[in-house]
Amino acid sequence: AAALAEDEKLVCAVDGDTLRIRFMSDANRDGFEGEKFLTVSLPWELVKNAHFEEIDIETTSAYAYVSADAQKIELSTLSGDARVMGASCPEVEIETTSGNAGVGDTESAEIETTSGKVDIAGALGALEFTSVSGDLILSSERTLRLDAKTTSGSIDLTLPESDGFTLTHETTSGALETDLTGREGTLVACGDHFTRYTVPALSGGSTSELEVLTVSGGLAIKASRFGNN
Repeated sequence: AAALAEDEKLVCAVDGDTLRIRFMSDANRDGFEGEKFLTVSLPWELVKNAHFEEIDIETTSAYAYVSADAQKIELSTLSGDARVMGASCPEVEIETTSGNAGVGDTESAEIETTSGKVDIAGALGALEFTSVSGDLILSSERTLRLDAKTTSGSIDLTLPESDGFTLTHETTSGALETDLTGREGTLVACGDHFTRYTVPALSGGSTSELEVLTVSGGLAIKASRFGNN
């Protein structure tokens, strides 16, 4: 609501095929105490049938939410949340420090966080997840391939009810809990901290491939009422 000094205003310029938006003065960027909300609107004729090649957003504490279709979406934040929801995108990459992350339907996602919580729901094909203390809550509507590495963060995985899985699980002190053990699965201990676990799929189900490495983080695998896609 207050009037801005000239060096507090934003300026935009077209640099080749790139639209650049920044503070008039970089010296004032870190000292500005107010909030700025940025909305970028593109001509409807340009985007109504468009599928963007790539959307790449990098912020410090700002919230990043993308729902536009693209071949690839990359979000990078420090403390701001980062979410890709309602978008048609085969490849998503999210990197945060303490910001939370979320992804809807996508073929492939790669998420790296230090302490942020990650929520994923929908038809996910493959996920590569890396965390220090951030938790992962994943509810999948289809067979997936998961490669997860965490230090103390926990992993809570929900699979379609008729699906089975093959699990390679390495941990120092993290517990494994699953309600799918009644299917006469096969558990093979390969040393004190390394196990391979196979649970068969039911009729009409598929088999997910899970590889989980933790230090003290727990792993829970549950069945849902989702159908198989």
